[in-house]
Amino acid sequence: MMRLRDLMARELRLRGKADRTVKAYVDNMRLLVQRTGKHPAHLSEDDLKTYLDGLRTVRKVAPPTLAQHLAAMRFFFRHVVRRDFPILGEARPRRRRKLPTILSVGEVHALLHALRVPRFFTLGATLYGCGLRRSEGLALEADAIDWQRAMLHVRDSKGGLDRLVPIPPRLQEILDSHRRQEGISSGRLFLSRLAPECDLSPDTVGRALHAAALAAGIDKPVTAHSLRHAYATHLLERGVSLRLIQQFLGHRHLETTAIYTHLTAAVMHRAHEALQQMTAGL
Repeated sequence: MMRLRDLMARELRLRGKADRTVKAYVDNMRLLVQRTGKHPAHLSEDDLKTYLDGLRTVRKVAPPTLAQHLAAMRFFFRHVVRRDFPILGEARPRRRRKLPTILSVGEVHALLHALRVPRFFTLGATLYGCGLRRSEGLALEADAIDWQRAMLHVRDSKGGLDRLVPIPPRLQEILDSHRRQEGISSGRLFLSRLAPECDLSPDTVGRALHAAALAAGIDKPVTAHSLRHAYATHLLERGVSLRLIQQFLGHRHLETTAIYTHLTAAVMHRAHEALQQMTAGL
């Protein structure tokens, strides 16, 4: 008979879940079994309540992490062992929607030029110039670039979506130079120098950006996602429509993209001017 983790992985794949989701859900269930010391067939409702409360109060996991644990448990008990636990439908992580810190155009340029390793500079420029998630940038392959149309084909991104995004001329030059210097004709664009058969590590990219921020004198928190936030905000400030930015970012819902209307200096300035006109005669 198949092991429970293999059964779970199979059920997830059959429902079209991405490989990273399959791994995350299986890992979360493995942690549940390890930490409770009980086989899933022997877990009680109280066991699950104690475990979830421990994640929140003792381990202090972030709300998205707690939500992922809950999603994994719901899937496992619903589709793998067919057990019903009311708490899995009732538990709700407390969510706080924090506004991201936005880098100015000057700060982005300073950050990228502080990346002394050429492949890190090229990756960072691509994340910013095309608004990519870190995972999307690391997964880019040479054939994703349409040089004639100046478009980048982002494949199998979050939610299994594909999308096309424009490549600005300067980024085309940077990517072409990177391709020639690295001798890349096919396959991944960003590989590890220490292990050429492997992609760059996400953690390595994060450390490189952190070091570059320090070198550039940027005292804001900087991650790879900061470049994506900056991309969206800077486009909106320059009059690009929110709907088009939504398509470029690959957001399913416009409400997700609308967060950037709170972050753009130009938009806020126009709002203040409008409010001044509206209330001038009071």
